[in-house]
Amino acid sequence: MGDPSPKNWSQKAAKLFQNAPDLTNVWLTVYSDMMTNLMLFFLCMFSLNLLGEDYVKKAEKAFRDKIAGKEVVENVTVDDATLKSMSNYFENLKSLQKEVQIIQQGEGIRIRLPEPVLFDIGRADLKPEAGAVLNEIANGLKHIKNTIVIEGHTDDVPLSPENPYKSNWELSSARAENVVNYFISIVGLPPERLAVAAYGEYWPFAPNDSPINKALNRRIEMLLIVDDKKDL
Repeated sequence: MGDPSPKNWSQKAAKLFQNAPDLTNVWLTVYSDMMTNLMLFFLCMFSLNLLGEDYVKKAEKAFRDKIAGKEVVENVTVDDATLKSMSNYFENLKSLQKEVQIIQQGEGIRIRLPEPVLFDIGRADLKPEAGAVLNEIANGLKHIKNTIVIEGHTDDVPLSPENPYKSNWELSSARAENVVNYFISIVGLPPERLAVAAYGEYWPFAPNDSPINKALNRRIEMLLIVDDKKDL
């Protein structure tokens, strides 16, 4: 048996403390972390203050919803009068063409038009019956001041050598430009409110793995951009 004397126990304790890590400055680590968190907190508060009271209220609501376990969805900020006037013509548009889709997103409101509504396959010229749909859309867009981006999309099938367009990208661009030209020259929408975007096959709505999905990807989308800095 070992020596149970107090002297022997004190020697063992001293040896144990010699091998223990130095904890004398641990409080500095805790203090530094606390000060860093405080600094970040006040920086966030300062940034929110610069963004304005409305943004702070939105951030506060989103934070509370997240804590409460609610799904946080970014809503489009459009005033009631605009929404009312737009909803009426959206209903008329849906009755005119069942294929037309109206989608509300954080960036704005999208009007999705499949290829057969406006174009023949592989062509960029507007079909004669496309005018009725575009006129109905334009009647609603005349009453708001937001920017409208006309987006052209295609599937991933290469164009034939006889096609006047060298790529799907050129085809999507020509289609979007023809829609914009119709809005300007026929309907009379202000050119400064319109923009063209061509995505070719690179922003598919669905995987290009079936004829049905390829048909969904051949489309025109109109994005009504919601900008809080502009008067609606």
